[in-house]
Amino acid sequence: MKKTELIIALAASTGLAAAGTTILYDDFSGSGGSLNGAAADVGGVWQASAGWLDDGTVAATQDGGALLETGGLMVNAQYQLSATITNATSQWVALGFGRDALQAPGGEVQFNDRFSNEIEGIAWMLVRNDPARNDVEAFNGYRTAGGAYGGDPGIDFASPIQLDIMIDTTGDGSSFAVEYMVNGMSLATANVGINIADMNYAGFSFDYGSGGEVSLSEISLTLIPAPASAGMLGLGGLLAARRRR
Repeated sequence: MKKTELIIALAASTGLAAAGTTILYDDFSGSGGSLNGAAADVGGVWQASAGWLDDGTVAATQDGGALLETGGLMVNAQYQLSATITNATSQWVALGFGRDALQAPGGEVQFNDRFSNEIEGIAWMLVRNDPARNDVEAFNGYRTAGGAYGGDPGIDFASPIQLDIMIDTTGDGSSFAVEYMVNGMSLATANVGINIADMNYAGFSFDYGSGGEVSLSEISLTLIPAPASAGMLGLGGLLAARRRR
């Protein structure tokens, strides 16, 4: 393996975020109480719909979400929003950013607390195990506007799934660049014309259908040091180019 290839491989496997500043983090090590009102390990208190538990279990009987406040994103910075989830059901679980708070934290208000509805999702992606539909979809927002990806990237749904959303806010804050990744694989990149001042929340949402086993293992939002993040959003393209050659 050449040195350049090794650096790229190491970057893909580590996410280049280990040395960054952790803004939000939770490993869902609670005892099974309500997630709503529970403190994250780093970065504030959860807003969550009924059925979202602090041990990472999603026992919801209706659609809903779970959000943490980001504290605001800075301009000319790079961020990595990451989560590890298990979802073998045909119902989607999503990771991403939102503009608005949940309408009814702790309650069951169907359709009102999802990225695709009233919390105005921004730069979010969903995953589900449904042979009739795309296993993964990504949307730049608001809601499902600006579809960025839809496809079946070969996920093993019996294993935990790693989702990463890379954000680059270089500029005046009126837009940002985003890269969507699943299990270290870059799926899509986009330039999004939404002001970063609207990215007030980060977290999950769930499209409840017939139920099933869904669990959350970890979530983090990391500010990536500028030297380490150089070329971060081009990483997927470099790997793709290497495969093509």
